Amino acid sequence: MVLFRNILIFASSVSALRIGVGRRDVQTFINDFDNCVTKSTAFKTAVDNYNGGVLAAIPISTATNDLQTALNHTTSDVHANPSPLSSADFNTLAPHIGALVHDIDQGLTDIKGKRDLLKADGLIKQAIDLLTTTQTTHDSLADAITFIFPVEDQQTARDSKAAVDGSFADVIMFAVNIEEFQIDFGDKTEGKEVVSAFADQVRGKTILITGVGPNGLGATFAETLAAEAPRLLILTARSSEKVETVQKKLSNTFPGVEVRVLLLDVSSFDSIRRAAAIVNDYPESIDILINNAGVMNIEERTTNSDGFEMHLATNYLGAFLFTNSIMRKLVSDGGARIVNLSSSGYIFSPFRFADYNFEGKPLPESEHPPKALCEAYGLPWGLGYLPTIAYGQSKTALMLFSTQLAKSVGQKGITSVCVHPGAIATDLWRHTPRDNVEELFKVMPMKTHSQGVSTILVGALDPKLAGSESIYLEDCQLQEVAEFARDAAHAERLWELSEELVGEFFSY
Repeated sequence: MVLFRNILIFASSVSALRIGVGRRDVQTFINDFDNCVTKSTAFKTAVDNYNGGVLAAIPISTATNDLQTALNHTTSDVHANPSPLSSADFNTLAPHIGALVHDIDQGLTDIKGKRDLLKADGLIKQAIDLLTTTQTTHDSLADAITFIFPVEDQQTARDSKAAVDGSFADVIMFAVNIEEFQIDFGDKTEGKEVVSAFADQVRGKTILITGVGPNGLGATFAETLAAEAPRLLILTARSSEKVETVQKKLSNTFPGVEVRVLLLDVSSFDSIRRAAAIVNDYPESIDILINNAGVMNIEERTTNSDGFEMHLATNYLGAFLFTNSIMRKLVSDGGARIVNLSSSGYIFSPFRFADYNFEGKPLPESEHPPKALCEAYGLPWGLGYLPTIAYGQSKTALMLFSTQLAKSVGQKGITSVCVHPGAIATDLWRHTPRDNVEELFKVMPMKTHSQGVSTILVGALDPKLAGSESIYLEDCQLQEVAEFARDAAHAERLWELSEELVGEFFSY
């Protein structure tokens, strides 16, 4: 290994001038490092024997902690003796240090081959913790080696420290790319795993979440974020009773996090404008906006107070108007993130420019819902109002909105993301007949609330997504979407139509 070679080279290059400690002290150091070798061998064995499902006889975490303890003891012994070793004594000690480093390095290298197993068993966070702990081990070891290095040649001592540090950095980068671990999430990933991996993207941030109720994803999203100390959570809902229930729970569990509530009915343009005016008066800028509020599967065609079909009004036009109405709070500091909750259900309808309000107007064939796909899923098909088609259109609209947002405000540092959280048993299903829900839940892969928010969290927090365009995430991963949901010309056309529908025009 690189580090072992560096140690031996530097050890042999120093002139022997004086003895700083006696032979007995050198033997103490040798015993200490040999103890570390024993622990590092156990660490390597634990990694080698991990084959998924269950940990080895000695868990990786236990082996790592034992190694850390042994090294801490060694470091303490080294610092307890104020005199450095002579070159001869350091040469005696170098092979023992090298044996320790070899096992640590080999253990880290072996982790690379275990990455898929760790992912499958949900142990990504443990792997990250392991690397962090081992980095501490490396730092301590480098410090100890530098401390006992003969001081007569200070330049060589400095070079040794730099070489040791550099070698450890090389090992870490070669063995496991930590960022790769962090983004290596999937359909079973829990929200807390994502927040833990991107904790620095949460701390001190102001985050606004629409559509928050006790049984919804908004509440789980807020609770998961609160664990990593955001500066402020702003929760909106139509019902003060529901959102205040969530606020009370969060404040009791996380007293250090400010939680502010705001009444907002995203199906009402008047309500949106009132809420936006309040937000614009807040002293804080908004770092992350989560457009979470939505409805699904309303059996009969219903319109909002402004005359628009309810899926379109709530899921899309409300998000369009609210986002643009508070845009100056998002652009004030730059680097903000807008996350729109779409759905894989978008696939059941392109945006119906000719009849977006389901008023029976003629539709060109390019705007027809996909008949074969509907039939394949056992869903009704037609050109008039159908819940699945209306829902699909609204989610396609959100995806086109995200595309145009990236073009309109991307140059101001704002990243726009669209996510499909998956199928979760929330109040979103309240308009679906109970028998239908029960049948769907039997055959549809369902996620827990925590698994459901994980994709939203990746969209909101992953720094790798910053500045990207046309981002759509499913199961925490980037996915391709149908052409009709990402077409730039359609996105621009929808933006212009939406401005007409809400009666405001936005320029950035």
